Amino acid sequence: MPATISLEQPSQSQTWDISERPTFKIGRSQDNDLILDQSWISRRHAIIQQEKNKHFHIIDVGSANGTFINGKRIVTQQTLHSGDQIMLGKTCLTFTDSTPPLAVGEETMDKDLTIAVVARQQTTIVICDIHRFTELSETIGNAQLSDMLQRWTRLTSTVISRFGGQIDKFIGDAVLAYWPTSDEGTAQLIKPLQATMNIYQESLELGRRLSLPWDLDIGGAMNFGETMMGNIGVDGGRDFTIIGDAVNVAFRLESKTQQGVRELILGQSAYDHLPQGKDLFTPHQFQLQGKTNEVCGYGTTFSKLKELLDNFQ
Repeated sequence: MPATISLEQPSQSQTWDISERPTFKIGRSQDNDLILDQSWISRRHAIIQQEKNKHFHIIDVGSANGTFINGKRIVTQQTLHSGDQIMLGKTCLTFTDSTPPLAVGEETMDKDLTIAVVARQQTTIVICDIHRFTELSETIGNAQLSDMLQRWTRLTSTVISRFGGQIDKFIGDAVLAYWPTSDEGTAQLIKPLQATMNIYQESLELGRRLSLPWDLDIGGAMNFGETMMGNIGVDGGRDFTIIGDAVNVAFRLESKTQQGVRELILGQSAYDHLPQGKDLFTPHQFQLQGKTNEVCGYGTTFSKLKELLDNFQ
């Protein structure tokens, strides 16, 4: 029996065979494989991907209302099992597959690093990391550092989710988060800025609660541009991530942040999409690793960012 996705509801009852499809796109726009024309479905809502070893994964690609598997919201790729209930807003789909996946090694596979791109999308990227982290780790010891990092990743995850973003990954003391374009196709800038501001404020409060020797301060960078969302690695052992020049530039710009001077840096495209408050940012020319020419970034402090957000209508 092939792998299928089925929809059972009063207005529509249908089954789709996905067993021979490397990707199966679900959403409201006409370029999807499964078109669901309901208000709670995003233009591009989710993608199901099949690996060579017959494993199926589902990925939410920045939908407004989320993707849930058996009642649990997914924030990274999720392996599908036969009988899984996939909730997209109020719409329930059922995944069925009676063919067991191949064990790792049974399939013919390229052992080199591979990239399976499942979506290209205009995306707002945010990088935040903790200032003076190495110095802090040498001062407070491993036990307190581990406790602090666990608390920081939890608060960061909560804030980013609250403002509609998705976490790609945590890398030590840094987080990479992203906001795809809205259903109307416009860049999301204000919510990522609000999330960054809240991470800054809540990080300071966390540092005070833990009686750290100095403020738990962060630096941030934001960029906007085309990214590729996909799985990197070998079949059966890939990690879902976003990649692209916009992501690389965001990481490089974040490394140029400076406490009290330019605590947040916007890339050129993110700055261009700002609806207001551009006068609160100062232009800088940066020589970034991997770039032949200097790159323009726009720096500001968190106090000025608060002013922008307080005045935003």
